Amino acid sequence: MDDLLIWEIHDNIGHIILNEPPTNKMTRDFFIKFNNLIKNVIPKLDIKAIIIYGSGRHFSSGADLSMLFNSILNDVKFDKQGKIIKYPQFLIDNNKSFINLNSMKIPIIAAVSGVCLGSALELALFAHVRICTKNSLFGFPETSFNIMPGLGGTQKVLTFLKYSQALELILKGSNFDANQAQEWNIIDKIVEKKELLNCAEVLAKKLAGIKDYNRNFVKEYLKDFFHN
Repeated sequence: MDDLLIWEIHDNIGHIILNEPPTNKMTRDFFIKFNNLIKNVIPKLDIKAIIIYGSGRHFSSGADLSMLFNSILNDVKFDKQGKIIKYPQFLIDNNKSFINLNSMKIPIIAAVSGVCLGSALELALFAHVRICTKNSLFGFPETSFNIMPGLGGTQKVLTFLKYSQALELILKGSNFDANQAQEWNIIDKIVEKKELLNCAEVLAKKLAGIKDYNRNFVKEYLKDFFHN
């Protein structure tokens, strides 16, 4: 469990590393550690920014499916008409962690390489800035398994897409590449793989140096940063 997520601090920049290569799937133990990190560890630290990325070739293939199905079946409650009256607590807890991450008043940067699917894409969407490599692949494949994205991605993606586009993307479960992600403004910058972490670190330090950092003004700053 300790190795599923690595937390490091370098030069006052926090590094959250998804660490179960090759696909860095997000297991229940991963989420337990992630939730503790967001709730109990980071708020007590004086760090200036956070970078999130995967170990090895990929960001993450998303939630571990067997864990996800078992957790849903064990935790969800229905009434006699088949209406859900109690959602799985782990989905509620994980969504709350993503919201709390997004609410932090320091820059949160997702650095994506390879696949970024399902819960991993939801996590990336809750970052303030997203950069990726040319080979990155994104998507919400949940409908292929008769489920829906459950950690807030269905709402967060509406920040970037029209309702009809988001609905089609989620219901079809189709993947999209880095160029499409940039066209939709989901990705702020595409970089070479060897430059990914360096770009994220330079950007983290630049954003951390802005007085009274406000994520609502990040996009305007990024125009000049990436142009240069």
